[in-house]
Amino acid sequence: MEGNIEDARLRAESATTEVENWSNEGTQKIEEATRILQGCDDLKRWNIIPRYSVGKSAKEIAEGIAKLRNEGNSIRIVDPAPPASMVSISHAPTLEFQSRKSMEEGIIKSLKDGNVRMIAICGAGGVGKTTMVRRIEDRVRKEFDEIVTVVVSQQTDKLKIQKQIAEILRLGLSEETLDGRAHKLRTRRMDSKKKLIIFDDVWKRFEPEDIGVPYGGCKIILTSRLKDVCEEMEADKVIEIKVLDKKEAWTLFRDKSGDCVDALYLRPIAEEVAAECKGLPIALATVGKALKNRSIKTWKDALLQLGGSNPTNFPQVLENVFMPLKLSYDFLETESEKSLFLLCCLFPEDDDIQIEDLALLSFGLGVFEGINNIEDGRNRTQHLLERIKSRFLLMTGSEEDEVKMHDVVRDVAIFIGSKENQGFLNVCSMDLSSKDSSRNCYWMSVEISNIANAKLPVGLDFPNLRLLMILNSNYLKFSQGFDVNDICFKGMEELTVLYFSHQNFQSLPPSLEFLEKLKKLHLKYCEVKDISVVGELASLEILSVWRCNAIEELPANVGELKFLRLLELRDCKKLKRIVAYQDWLGWRN
Repeated sequence: MEGNIEDARLRAESATTEVENWSNEGTQKIEEATRILQGCDDLKRWNIIPRYSVGKSAKEIAEGIAKLRNEGNSIRIVDPAPPASMVSISHAPTLEFQSRKSMEEGIIKSLKDGNVRMIAICGAGGVGKTTMVRRIEDRVRKEFDEIVTVVVSQQTDKLKIQKQIAEILRLGLSEETLDGRAHKLRTRRMDSKKKLIIFDDVWKRFEPEDIGVPYGGCKIILTSRLKDVCEEMEADKVIEIKVLDKKEAWTLFRDKSGDCVDALYLRPIAEEVAAECKGLPIALATVGKALKNRSIKTWKDALLQLGGSNPTNFPQVLENVFMPLKLSYDFLETESEKSLFLLCCLFPEDDDIQIEDLALLSFGLGVFEGINNIEDGRNRTQHLLERIKSRFLLMTGSEEDEVKMHDVVRDVAIFIGSKENQGFLNVCSMDLSSKDSSRNCYWMSVEISNIANAKLPVGLDFPNLRLLMILNSNYLKFSQGFDVNDICFKGMEELTVLYFSHQNFQSLPPSLEFLEKLKKLHLKYCEVKDISVVGELASLEILSVWRCNAIEELPANVGELKFLRLLELRDCKKLKRIVAYQDWLGWRN
């Protein structure tokens, strides 16, 4: 029997509890028999009573050994070893960052708190949730009899989760039903020892009790990129992980890329590449490993691809960074959420996006099904933004009425909109003359830098374009060299929303009159004086003018816009006259 057990151990299999008990009892019987044999020499032949007592004990021991020998023929000796991916083992050491250390200490302290049953660790995809939980697992290993880690993933297959737990605990599950398996896990193993159960990558709410994990019998840690799921799971503690700061990001990047980045000719480029990762650990690790010991030309090409939101020739980034973040986008529940998310990537990098902008743009584009009232549109926008933020695809901006998109997330959004969604959107700089599939896009954002004599090609043809945003990414300066009158809108007849920000032009272009379907016009921080052409936009429903300090008078023909539902004037300091009372009276009636 001992030989069979040793052979099994060499195959990475473990002795069953049944055989361990059998072996312990057998050892005890042998020790008792040995003691009797050693004491027989001291017995006197004529001392009948002690001899009778010893003989009786020897007979009982012999019968017990015979019984154990018979049981040994049918006993199950070993359990198969659990799959390697499910074995709770010590993990490879990882870098320790001060910003994460305090979180780890807090979680470990909570595990010792009798009032805390479940702890949730949440954050964006690739921010380091699984790495943190592995570090915690290694640190508390001596505090628990057993630690079970299960990857839940998107489908939340409860039967599969039960099977994984049972395999790690070396417990056979012959029951076919969820309840039957849960009962066996609860009564046979889960209540007997001090356990830590880790549910990694949770996407949907589920009840641990349903799969046989009692709240009172163990501690639970879950990780998720969905904050609302953590709250729905009623976690006692919800810990949110953020990206690394600049110093920590460079430490991780250098650790993965090696000391080649210390070379004087490479260091400046390496720092730029690391900066493009914006503190996201998965991006830093992936890019660093991919560029380790590569030529400077490869580094420069990587910088170009990362800056252009199009890593199609950088497969490691596409697979390990973009695809995991795209999965969060795929799990947005409605098309309205997805559209609102993609709308955010049209704004400049690192921009604080005003929620009012998103509300009016969404309303003008008809993003929200069944919403016909602007105030209802604002409420819907706020609600959906909260949902998107709970998935860590957006952050709160500098002010409460603003949101912000992480640069890597923005790159993924641009990739989704331009590559995955058949060129649905296009984010570009000055060059609109390309003849590629972007000509068929529906949403377009054009960033005009403060470049002297910047010109746009005449006669642009975008037959499907619904939204055009003309922006200046340098908010401290107006676009001096760009002349909006260079744009001919004749090839954009389907345009419904037009948005100008931080532009400097004397008047709106007369070619706006070709936009017969334009419903929303937004002028924000623009040095424009003459907007009289607005009166020709017969379908206009929303006119927003924010901080356009050159406007002195709102033209009277605005009162002739029969479909105008919202006239929004904010901080236009030189505005002296809006419109004659009789004109407005006729419009309002």
